[in-house]
Amino acid sequence: MPLLNKQPFAKSKLPPDLEPDEEVFFCEPTKEIFRDYDKFFERMILCNSLLWSCEMTGKSGLTYQEAAESERAAKRSLNSVQKELKRALLLLCSMTRKTSFNELCVDIYTYIKDRYFKGEMVQVKRGSQWIDCTIQSMCVSGDPEATPAVNGHSDQGAGDSQRPSSRLRSEGVPADRVLYQVHHAPTGRQLMVHADALRRDKATFSKERLRVLLKHSSRVDDGGFLVVRAPAARGLGLDSLQFADVFVGAQPVFVPNRALAARAKPTEKPKPAPQPAKPKTEMVFDENDDEPLSAVQLEIRQRWEAERRRLVEQRVMERDQRRHRKKLVAEWLKDWTKPREDLLCEDHRELPVMLPVHTRVPGQLFGGCLQLLEFVNSFGQLLELTDTFPLGLSLPLLERALVDTEVAGTLSDLLQVLLRAVFELQREEDEESGGRSSTAAASAADQLDPLTLTEVLRRHLMATDTSEDSRWRYQQRGGYTETDNPTVQFRLDHPDIMEKLSTETVYDLTPGERLAVLECLMGEILTTVTARDVIEEAEGKLKEVRAQLRTLRFNILAYQKGVAAERVTERREDRQRQQLEQLKASAEAGDTSADVEPPPEPEEPPESAPEPEAERRRRRREEERQLAEFARRESRLLEQLADLSQQFALTPLGRDRAYRRYWLGRALPGLFIEHDDDTVGACLPTATPHNRQLSGAAAGERADVLRGLLSERLLQRAGAPAATAAAAAAAPDHGSPSDKENTPAPAPAPKTYAKRLAALTEQNQPDGSRAPAPAEPDVKARLDELVAGEAPPDRRLLVCTAAGDECPVHSTILPRATWSFCPDLEHLDVLVATLNERGVREAELKAAIAQAGDSLRRGVERCPRNDLTQGTDRRPRRDPASTGSDPNYNFPAGTPAAEIQELLLRDMILECEEKIRFGCLGTIQVFDLSVWRQALVERSYDQQCDKLTWGADGACSADNSVDVSGTSTPVAASAAERPPSAPELSRRLQRRHLVRSLASAILQLEQGIDRRYLQKPLGDPGSALQQWEASLMASCSLSQLFVHFAQLESAVLWSRSALNARCKICRKKSDPDKMLLCDGCDKGFHMFCLTPKMKSIPKGDWFCSTCRPKEKPKSPRKQRRAFHMVDESVDEDEASADEDQPAEAPSPSPPAKRPSRGGEVSPPERPREASPQAAGSVGKRRRGGAAPDDRLDTALLAGLLDEMRRHPGSDLFLRPVKTREAPDYYQIVREPMDISTMQRKLSTGDYTSTAEFVADAGLIFSNCAMYNDSKAQISRDCEKLRRFFEKRSRELGIGPVAKRARRSY
Repeated sequence: MPLLNKQPFAKSKLPPDLEPDEEVFFCEPTKEIFRDYDKFFERMILCNSLLWSCEMTGKSGLTYQEAAESERAAKRSLNSVQKELKRALLLLCSMTRKTSFNELCVDIYTYIKDRYFKGEMVQVKRGSQWIDCTIQSMCVSGDPEATPAVNGHSDQGAGDSQRPSSRLRSEGVPADRVLYQVHHAPTGRQLMVHADALRRDKATFSKERLRVLLKHSSRVDDGGFLVVRAPAARGLGLDSLQFADVFVGAQPVFVPNRALAARAKPTEKPKPAPQPAKPKTEMVFDENDDEPLSAVQLEIRQRWEAERRRLVEQRVMERDQRRHRKKLVAEWLKDWTKPREDLLCEDHRELPVMLPVHTRVPGQLFGGCLQLLEFVNSFGQLLELTDTFPLGLSLPLLERALVDTEVAGTLSDLLQVLLRAVFELQREEDEESGGRSSTAAASAADQLDPLTLTEVLRRHLMATDTSEDSRWRYQQRGGYTETDNPTVQFRLDHPDIMEKLSTETVYDLTPGERLAVLECLMGEILTTVTARDVIEEAEGKLKEVRAQLRTLRFNILAYQKGVAAERVTERREDRQRQQLEQLKASAEAGDTSADVEPPPEPEEPPESAPEPEAERRRRRREEERQLAEFARRESRLLEQLADLSQQFALTPLGRDRAYRRYWLGRALPGLFIEHDDDTVGACLPTATPHNRQLSGAAAGERADVLRGLLSERLLQRAGAPAATAAAAAAAPDHGSPSDKENTPAPAPAPKTYAKRLAALTEQNQPDGSRAPAPAEPDVKARLDELVAGEAPPDRRLLVCTAAGDECPVHSTILPRATWSFCPDLEHLDVLVATLNERGVREAELKAAIAQAGDSLRRGVERCPRNDLTQGTDRRPRRDPASTGSDPNYNFPAGTPAAEIQELLLRDMILECEEKIRFGCLGTIQVFDLSVWRQALVERSYDQQCDKLTWGADGACSADNSVDVSGTSTPVAASAAERPPSAPELSRRLQRRHLVRSLASAILQLEQGIDRRYLQKPLGDPGSALQQWEASLMASCSLSQLFVHFAQLESAVLWSRSALNARCKICRKKSDPDKMLLCDGCDKGFHMFCLTPKMKSIPKGDWFCSTCRPKEKPKSPRKQRRAFHMVDESVDEDEASADEDQPAEAPSPSPPAKRPSRGGEVSPPERPREASPQAAGSVGKRRRGGAAPDDRLDTALLAGLLDEMRRHPGSDLFLRPVKTREAPDYYQIVREPMDISTMQRKLSTGDYTSTAEFVADAGLIFSNCAMYNDSKAQISRDCEKLRRFFEKRSRELGIGPVAKRARRSY
């Protein structure tokens, strides 16, 4: 219990007749209850006076709370001291004969600081480490002069034994001669060590703890000596404890003190009692006058004495009242200046009106847009955002993605960026963990485009990760489990979106649904290991910047201290110089009266005064320059700190009185204000008080205004004039509340328990936290009465009016802007000036705005005001990264996305059928192909066959009438949902009928392809093709059909198409109208490459020299002819005539009929010339005709590319440069090129001449020289590759063309 004036303090008892519903005053520090307010007030003043002391430590000059806290801390400190050490300490205390507590502490501490006792837990030094051990026993070493090394620890320097302390007559065994046997519990080892290898843990024992222990466990006996208290002695068993039980050797002998009786000073003579002072009066009566007073004089004297006493009492009463009023005003003023709930402040000023945000996105989604913009721009390098959005993702582009319906617009680009990033990050995790992800959608990433986007997204959201590396992800992702997967939560929260994605497109979703999908992908990226590494790297940089800032501020402080020391030295030197000049002047004037001896003159006085002044000015300028440099560095570090703090953490700056959140945007610069109706809570029981005098006064003058206002109101209540109140408030008084002893309590304010108690409870707080406790309700009510205005608060103040739905803070029906923004710096300055520092929330907000500093002001200046306000048309242009084509594939504006996808799919089916038919890859099995095609053109479908079969062995089939009953998605709604209306049901049936029709057309297309021209996986003889057919016919959306069509198109061997046939002689695909196809081997030959050249297309079948049937020679005649002479010249002429026979002469035809590629029987005679349609489709790829002397030798160039690929210096030129490796590459290089791109262009026939090929090769070399330093290793490799290319070009005969290409480049 704390001591009052070093005497025990007795609490007041609880009144026995206290009623349960009686209003009382509760003193929180002492836990006492009072009925009378005056007694309560006196106790509160007493608790906060400096009359208390700690009973355990003896500290005085404390308040009640400080003394109680000191006792609690002392008890915790005693609990940390070991029991064995306590026994030894109190045993030593009982051996001393000390009357001074300080001497007792010094003697015991001097003895035990180098000695350790049995059973004590100590720390032993082993090598460079300290281990915890227990002392088992101890002994005395035999040789005090040279102690040998024990356990590797030598005791060098301990030969000089320490002399006993002046307070010890005998210390027993010297500390340096004691060997300690310790036990290490974890290993069970026994060690022998010296005292210099032991130490006590400072956290458990110190000199201060020794004082507390002795103070708590000792008392003064009758003789004045300090002895151990009986309870402590019994608890530790000191009665039976001997010194040998705790230490070795003889016990120490301390120097005792003399008894207090012998040391007492002689009594002094009593001083005479002071005579009472005579009161000063106007009437003087001579007491030495022997003449007796008359009755009149006696009555006058009595009246005068009574009046004098009355005036004295009145003055005393007025002084007490004045002091009481000042104390009361000081208490209320201190309570008024405390931080409190914002809606309880009386001096609010009107906040500036910010501009509401008006965008194409609904107001409740603007917060999600800000979050998405911050994420995309913060992780832009990880997402490779510049490849799609070179200028970054802006608010107009995001509005377009969320609002507009564009098949190939910004929404498609953004979703593709996020999905590709997810697939790439998952692939990197699989490579790092050695596992394999089972995400089904990742396999469809190669077919990701605006048309297949919906299905790929749906598969990804529906996929369940069953990979075997879950343990690795749990460790690397910070305890990640499958329940933390954002896609799992998305499926549970948005089943309606999943249903839409299965039947419709992502472009048909509402803005809120689109934003939910984007947020799901964003959350999935944030859970990956790579994203966590990026965030941890930023946190590491943040720590480095903070360390640099601390170091810089330490250097600034040290430099300022040095400058201040120089200033002091300069002033001292100036004073000395002035004194010296004064003495010299006095000596010259002949004044010898000065007794002060002049200081010695310097040996070398300064030559001239201007030189020190000039040096001083130079030093001042240098100091100012250095301080300005420190300020610039500190400002730069603060900006870096603010940027790194907000880079990966989007947190609000704070909230104002109306619970509005303030956000600082980086991707979208500016200060944004969010007014969320769900977090404001309920109205207060009473309206927020408001005083116009306080709110109109300046911030530094409010305390004086409040003091005068309180004094005036108090004196008005007491009946005193206002002038007297002002004088009383301004008059000085010794009882000023500035003194800590007389200052009202900073402790928790007193509470009352009454039925009329009304305070802000937890339900009024949006975050569930309790608001700061207001002042005691009775006193606070009086204060509110004195400072509150009469009129209700203005609604523009944004404070509570206790009017329910009409309250501007708590109403949920009043119209308000959900989001607003600060338009300029003027509004920002007004906002900072009007924020109330007495409010808890607004004080934190004001501090956060001040900390943001210049970064916040720059953000407000760069805020895109035009994008945030309502305008005529703010739709942005197409982003430069896009292909430049129309986002709706040249369809009219407003065309539904489903209609665009349907028409595109029909065109793709018709085009693919032409390529298959003209490329001789197969034929669709229909009755009339033209009718089948015309039906697709007219947006209908005609099967043109009896029956369609698919699946394993034709298990599934459909007749000529398309049936939609076998689809996987049911038409009727589930039992928990309302059944669809008739128009909705009709629309669903039409959509399913359309999907089934186009799926049947794709199936016919696939079944018409010859199986020889299908590659894996559809070309395998297994069940892959059957599963694909079954999946195709079970499709329920157009996006699913696009995915199946893309898989089919990628499985066709287009290289074996007749449209891609190459001449067997020149290896070129050019001039398809001059190409002949052999009816035997299906190889192509140019008519001008044959020997001899053919000038026209032969009729009938034509065979190459390899497939041409040989003529059977006629058998020789049986009848021999007689020998006769023949002219040789005639035979030679006949032979030459036979050789000159034209090559296109008809040769014997092969068998009449053979199966064609389409499976039909071809007629006996079929012209093999390329059709006009085939020629046209092949000709579309040509950019222009090549010169006769610059023919494209594809085989030759392909070989040259292979040689370049095998060159040692070509590793960095094989693939395109990634943005992650060189972020600014595509900003410098406008025409990138690499070897893989050249190979692709050569394979697809994009080159029409050798000059184009050589020009692209030159682009590789010039781009490298443009971006890289000439001394870099990549530049040297590029130079070697260029020389090799030029050398091989000359050897292959394309050297001159290469030179022309370089000149054109």
